Amino acid sequence: AGQRWSYLAVVLDLYARRVVGWALSDRPDAELVVKALDHAYEQRGKPTGVLFHSDQGSQYASRLFRQRLWRYRMEQSMSRRGNCWDNSPMERVFRSLKSEWIPSLGYRSIPDARKDIGDYLMDYYNRQRPHTFNDGMPPVVAEEKLKILLSSSMVSYALHVTQSSGPRLCRVSWSVLSGNIYGPRLTVSNTTRHSMQ
Repeated sequence: AGQRWSYLAVVLDLYARRVVGWALSDRPDAELVVKALDHAYEQRGKPTGVLFHSDQGSQYASRLFRQRLWRYRMEQSMSRRGNCWDNSPMERVFRSLKSEWIPSLGYRSIPDARKDIGDYLMDYYNRQRPHTFNDGMPPVVAEEKLKILLSSSMVSYALHVTQSSGPRLCRVSWSVLSGNIYGPRLTVSNTTRHSMQ
């Protein structure tokens, strides 16, 4: 509100560059990044075996955050010092948010900012905004295309496997078809600061 800074933490699925979690706070602490991770974990149906990549910020090195990763059975990965290229997809999200959406005079209050930024990240950015990385498709459309591709190829694979190897391999194929098609994924996260002026 007014002249205060607000901090935004975002979690991005690198497959299609989809924002899967975010949190906004007036403090850049471990609780902020844990809230963003919790949001992503719930949004993605509580996946396990995920590689979570971030910069070496103190929030991501904190005991609270590392314990949450352990609870969710995620593996942590961090950039080397001075190696900003690892986080370039995340920096692109923040650049787009700042240049395309955030008003030049900022927001009147944190609740206003939370609503507007949430609309941008979870609706406009994920569902409407074309992405060069996805051949001009929004992230949700790119993921749906993958689901269709995988389900059609896995159905024929499951039928073939069932005939030759029995039900054990068929169950493995079915778990892929039943929604957990993403498997171990690389997810990046970062935190940025925004003026509420």
